Amino acid sequence: MMSLPLRAPCVVPAAVKQTATIIFLHGVGDSGQGWAEILPDLRPPHAKIICPSAAHTVQIKTVAMYSWQSRPIQTVTINDGMAMPSWFDLRRSDQPKDETGIKMAADAIKEIIDSEMKAGIPSRRIVLGGFSQGGALALYTGLTLPYTLAGILALSTWLPMYKSIPWNTVRNPKVLQCQGDADVMVSMKGAQRTADLLKKHLQENHTFKLYPGLGHTISNEDELRDIMQFFHVNLPTAESKL
Repeated sequence: MMSLPLRAPCVVPAAVKQTATIIFLHGVGDSGQGWAEILPDLRPPHAKIICPSAAHTVQIKTVAMYSWQSRPIQTVTINDGMAMPSWFDLRRSDQPKDETGIKMAADAIKEIIDSEMKAGIPSRRIVLGGFSQGGALALYTGLTLPYTLAGILALSTWLPMYKSIPWNTVRNPKVLQCQGDADVMVSMKGAQRTADLLKKHLQENHTFKLYPGLGHTISNEDELRDIMQFFHVNLPTAESKL
């Protein structure tokens, strides 16, 4: 199975010698740019930040016109089939999930993780995170890896394809799940279902944080503080690991 084509990621180098990596995935209709501006204030200085961007069109060469044209490669069913940046298709509740799209997107993120590991960053020094659909992809990808990550950050999101997760072989990563109780995009029911499932299988390695009055955003100061702490605790300085 081929992986999902991606646009060039936004990369923020570590402020000092790199010993860790944070990979963060945006939501539907977004790009990595905004997150690459937010995350540097929350990371440890030794962590490089990679914010990939999902592609929604691809340039194809037409034989008749001898020219390049844009062709949609990712449409979103629940948004009237519009082509937009999206990791996979989001369908109505009465439709089958886009399992192929989710797996293709997960393979693309695994390639980024593998690239960091080949560059000398161990998997246990990599945090994978995401917001909304990006958080869903981060959870699915992180829970199906053959190695252990430092952590998974899941913001305002849910776990897709949970029945296909090989729970008996999951590497038990640390997971911080954050949710606002005023979120109208990801329901409390869906978030709580995900929280219950993760708590059942990951036990003390799963933390669920609920923020009163928070909608589908990360504007809450308490949430930002919790994210910063998650990064610093799970990606400590090299000296504190010894």
